[in-house]
Amino acid sequence: MSSLGLSLLLLVALAVGVALAYNLRQAWPRWRYPQAVRWLKMRRERSGAGAQDGSVAPQSRRTPSAAGRSAPDDTGAARGEPRLGATPVVDEGGPAASSPEALQASRTAARPAIRDTRGVIAPATKAAAREDAAAREDAAARESPAAAPFTQPAASPSPGASAAPATVVAAAPAGTVQQRLSEICDCIVEISPAEPFGGERLTAIAQRFRRAGGKPIIVEGQAADAAPGDWSVPDAARQYAALRVGILLANRHGPLNAMEFSEFATGLQAIAESLAALADTPDMSTVLARARDLDATCAQLDAQISLNVDAPEAISPAQLAALAGVLSIAERGSNRYARLGPQGELVFSVALSDLPNRFTFLLDVPRSSPQLQPWTQMLATARACAQQVGGELVDDGGRVLAEAALAQIGRQLVQRYESLEAIGLPAGSALALRVFN
Repeated sequence: MSSLGLSLLLLVALAVGVALAYNLRQAWPRWRYPQAVRWLKMRRERSGAGAQDGSVAPQSRRTPSAAGRSAPDDTGAARGEPRLGATPVVDEGGPAASSPEALQASRTAARPAIRDTRGVIAPATKAAAREDAAAREDAAARESPAAAPFTQPAASPSPGASAAPATVVAAAPAGTVQQRLSEICDCIVEISPAEPFGGERLTAIAQRFRRAGGKPIIVEGQAADAAPGDWSVPDAARQYAALRVGILLANRHGPLNAMEFSEFATGLQAIAESLAALADTPDMSTVLARARDLDATCAQLDAQISLNVDAPEAISPAQLAALAGVLSIAERGSNRYARLGPQGELVFSVALSDLPNRFTFLLDVPRSSPQLQPWTQMLATARACAQQVGGELVDDGGRVLAEAALAQIGRQLVQRYESLEAIGLPAGSALALRVFN
């Protein structure tokens, strides 16, 4: 064998010896002191368990609301769209609403649920998932041809219907299809080039720069012949003296975060450079603090209400389709139905539940204008549905709903609508549709 071959064999043998020595060195403590190694491992496991048991309490992103609803911690996890379970309703107006006695008493009665919907709550049923998908399509439905105005179903109300009057006043929705920027819920940056620029350019900017992470972006322009502060959506046929770009501070996915803001700021600088202008980007910490405040406020007011109708027998999708005309609800695909307002806006939705004999009615409170009386419409339609199929109104646990619980929901809704109005996000308005999305 040549000297080269011998050298290669020696190198391989040396490498194997080094690896073997290293493994023996690592295993030596376990062979020599097995009890000490086991004791050290037990200490680490106990210390880890202590941390999981809450010895260091994580900071909450928001405080629980008056009804005792919890919220996710400050990890930045995306929040799903609203879901309701069988959580009992607590009257938010009374001073004892948050006491343990009141909460315990409320659990004994069957009632529909109003709860905070901004946490990461897993859908309890397939119908819940369908309703979640339907909520995301609300804005698109507003652009579809309007359905026929609501007509009261031809069904006599059940006893105690005073909690939900049969009269429905069809009024124009508070919001419009056109989305406009607002200091209430947007971080807005103005850019003023030295020379006017064409509308085609502004339209192209608006089409390219539409999102940063999970937050939508809106671009508006100030026409060259318009008064200062008169902002409008881009029009290719006009000349513009300035533009402003805004990103939503919070929605149901959570508040604006640092990564989304950085992406927004980078896009602003690119737009400014393309127009030979400057973009005065605000301080990130200030903007993120505003986003957290808005998110915390909206989390306390975000809610859905669900009602169920249990039929004596299993219900097929064909039977639900046959009932749609009687109940004045329009199909939205995948066996989902909805009551639409005069302008095509969503009032409430209907779908089949996991249970084969159950209909689920869902009202997304911040996204339905109180002028359309969505609770009144949904309750009357659910009662008409129960009469048609010979069923009864129940909660998620299958317990028959009492008139007192339904009346309590109506009172809570009035408080929610007033609170949403007070923070500048009226239910069903264009701003509310953006934030509660």
